Formats: sequence, C-alpha cells, structure tokens
Amino acid sequence: MNIGHSLYSAGLVGMQNSLKQMQHAADSIAKTSDPNQDVDLNESSVEMLQSELQFKAAVMVLKRSNDMLGSLIDTEA
Repeated sequence: MNIGHSLYSAGLVGMQNSLKQMQHAADSIAKTSDPNQDVDLNESSVEMLQSELQFKAAVMVLKRSNDMLGSLIDTEA
C-alpha cells in the first residue's frame, strides 16, 4: 500500500510544481508590458508549455496510482 501512497504523493507534488512553474511563466509574460523589464517572451512561452506537459504527466501518475489501488482492492475482495 505504501507504493500507491508514494505514487499518489508524487503525482500531487508534480501538479503543485507545474502550477508554480506556470505562475512564474505567467508573471514573466505579464511583465512584457513594462518597458523597464527585460523579459524573453519565447523563453516564458516555452516554460508555460513545459509546465502544461508536467501537469499532464502528474495527472497520469495519479490515474495510474488510482488504477493500481482499484486493482488491489479487486484482488483482495
């Protein structure tokens, strides 16, 4: 049961990290309207796409963890 819990925790941490990265990228993009800020729009856009993919991967980990737990319960029943 620890493996399922570890996977679930890893999925949640992955989601949280990707959301922080997305927020950072969004803040950088918002700064492009300020001429005093030196922001690379391309880099920020790539960072947003990376965080989206990381979030999707973390969701897949959660789904697999849930599937594993369901299989264990079915096996024990």
